[in-house]
Amino acid sequence: MGINMGKKLLNLSKKLVLHLPIFMDIAVETLSSFTSLEAKKNKHEIKEFDTSLEGDFITAVMQFKGDIHGTFVLIVPNDIAMITIESLLDEKVDINDFDTLKDGIGEFCNIITGSIKTALSKDNINITFALPKTYMSLSTTKGVVGEEKGLWVDLELSKMPFYIFIA
Repeated sequence: MGINMGKKLLNLSKKLVLHLPIFMDIAVETLSSFTSLEAKKNKHEIKEFDTSLEGDFITAVMQFKGDIHGTFVLIVPNDIAMITIESLLDEKVDINDFDTLKDGIGEFCNIITGSIKTALSKDNINITFALPKTYMSLSTTKGVVGEEKGLWVDLELSKMPFYIFIA
């Protein structure tokens, strides 16, 4: 079941749409609390997964199912990934250590989605997240996510952009 947005069908359930602010707010709060930097949401829009971003990114993709279902994608530039992981590990990370960056962003995505799951359970909504799959390419991530439209959210951490996509 999707939501009719004019002539285009958005494949998000009404229940998921009603709870999207929880997904956005928790991503911002979690990143801010772990890094001690200011994180905020700039804008959101309905569109396909965006592969036109400039720079190097790590993505973590997590499917979820239960009372609501879909896909949660965290899209993080490598420099923000390094800052985040250094905060998690409390040690320096080499920006070229891609295995550590991918593992760290996967773990950070687990932390965000665990908090989302807890927040939703307070509204008697039960969901289960699959283990995160991480990628170093936006086009590879789009191949996993597919062509469907979802909610694209532009966020920033200390004026550096990062993104989430929920479909």
